[in-house]
Amino acid sequence: MGQCASKRSPYIAYAAGGEREYLERYHESTILGRGEFGVVKMIHDVKSDDYLGKRPLAVKVLRKGFVFRDNTFYSPLKKEVLRGEVEILRRLAGECFTLKLVAVYESPSIIYMITEYCEGGEMMPWLSAAFKGSSGLRTEDVSRISYQLWSAVDHCARHKVIHRDIKPANVMFCTADKDSQLRLIDFGSGRLDGEGPGETVANGGAESASEVDTHHTFAGSGFYISPEMFQHTYTSKTDVWSAGVTLYVLAAGYPAERLQETFDVIQGSKVGRLRKLPNLPRNIPDSFYDMLEGALTYRHKSRMDARQLMQCEFSQFHIQHEERPSGVDRTPGTISITEIAAEAAAGGEVAEDDVPGIAHARPTSSSSSMTKRTTSVVLEGSVNRHNAYLGYQKFERSVTTVLATMLAKNTCRKFLMLLREKHDSRRDLDTSQANVKKLKVVTIKVLLELLENMTVADDREVKEVCVYRPASSFCSFVAT
Repeated sequence: MGQCASKRSPYIAYAAGGEREYLERYHESTILGRGEFGVVKMIHDVKSDDYLGKRPLAVKVLRKGFVFRDNTFYSPLKKEVLRGEVEILRRLAGECFTLKLVAVYESPSIIYMITEYCEGGEMMPWLSAAFKGSSGLRTEDVSRISYQLWSAVDHCARHKVIHRDIKPANVMFCTADKDSQLRLIDFGSGRLDGEGPGETVANGGAESASEVDTHHTFAGSGFYISPEMFQHTYTSKTDVWSAGVTLYVLAAGYPAERLQETFDVIQGSKVGRLRKLPNLPRNIPDSFYDMLEGALTYRHKSRMDARQLMQCEFSQFHIQHEERPSGVDRTPGTISITEIAAEAAAGGEVAEDDVPGIAHARPTSSSSSMTKRTTSVVLEGSVNRHNAYLGYQKFERSVTTVLATMLAKNTCRKFLMLLREKHDSRRDLDTSQANVKKLKVVTIKVLLELLENMTVADDREVKEVCVYRPASSFCSFVAT
C-alpha cells in the first residue's frame, strides 16, 4: 500500500504527539483488519509498568492522502470525516458500552487512533465461539445484550451522536466469555447533530432533545437501514431501527436464504408483521416481540427511543433473573421478606424505607405476569444458525471471487446490467412505501440462469464460471 500526501495543518489539535512519539510508546503486533484507507492492529504499551501482563490495545491507522492499493487509487477521506470519528469517540468517553478512545497521534500523513481492544471479536463469531457446544442462547443472554446495546444507543443520542451504521459487525465483545460486555464500535459513518454544512435542518425545538436535527446524507448497510434513511430524511432514531434489526439477527441468525423476504417484512408498516419473521425461535417470549415492535415502528416519530427500550420488560429481564435467588419471585431492587427476617435475626435494624419492600416482595399481579411472559429458556437453534451464516459468508465470498476473476470486464458490466433489469422488472415488492431504494437480492439459481443465457463475443468464460455450479440454495445479494 502506498500513499501520496503533502504536508498539511494538523487535523487533531489535541493529539498526544506524532509518529515518533507513537512508535516510542507502542509496539505493533497482529493485524486485526484491513480496509481501503488503512489497517487495524493490535498494539502494546511498552512504557506501561506492567508491559508483559498489560492488556493489549488496538490502533486504527487512518491515512490522510490518496491511497494506492491493489493497483487502484483511492481518493482521500475528507478531513471532517477523519476528525469527526475521533471527536465522536472523545465525546462518548467510552461510557455505556461504547468503544473507549485511549489516545490519538498524528503525523503529516497518518492518524493513529488508539482504543481498547475487543478480544471477543464481532457479534456473530463471538456467539459461535462463546456458545460452542450449547444448544442455543438463553433468554437472559439476549436480554443482557439487548440492554447493553440500547444503553450504547441512548448514550449516543444523549451526546448528540448518530452512528448511522449499527450492525452485528460493529458490535464487538471485550472477551470471549459468555457474559462479556459488548462495545459499539466504528463511528466512521457517524455524525454529530448540529454540525457539518448541509447535514442538518433544525426542527425549531418541536421534538425531544434527541431529535432536534433532521439529516439528509445517506449512510449505512443495506439490510439494517431504516425506512427514513432510504427517504434521506432521518433523525437519531435511525440508530434505534438498526439496533432493532441487529437484535433480530442476534436471536434468529442472519436470514441469508430468505433475505429479500425478511427485508420486506421488516420494512413493512403493519402491526404484528414481525411475528412472521423467519427463524425466530418458537419459544422466544412475547416480551421480545414487544421490544422489537417498539424499535421497528415504521414511522420514526412513533418509534420508541433507546431509553424507553432499555426499560422494557425484555431488556430488564436479565437484571431480574440475576437478582432473584432460586425460587424467589421478586422485582429488581426490592428487598425480600427472607432477607429482612435474616437481617433482624442477626441483630440488625430494618430501616423504615425497607418496609414498603415487604409488600413489594410478595408476588403481585404485575410481577407474576412478568415471570410468565419472560422466563429463562434455551432459544433452540439460535447458535446453529449463526454457525451456518459464518459458513455462508465464505461461500458468498467464493462466488464473488469467481465472478470477479473469471469474467472479462465488458462481460461483467453486461452481467450487472442484466441483474439490475431482472430486479427492476419484479412486481412482487410493496410499492406503496416511499422508499427510493430497496435491498436487491438474487438467488444463485438466477445468477446461473443469467450467465448461461448471456450473449457474448466469447462465451467460454461464462461456461467456465457455470462449471462452478454450487450445490446450495443460499442467495447472493447486490445492494445499491
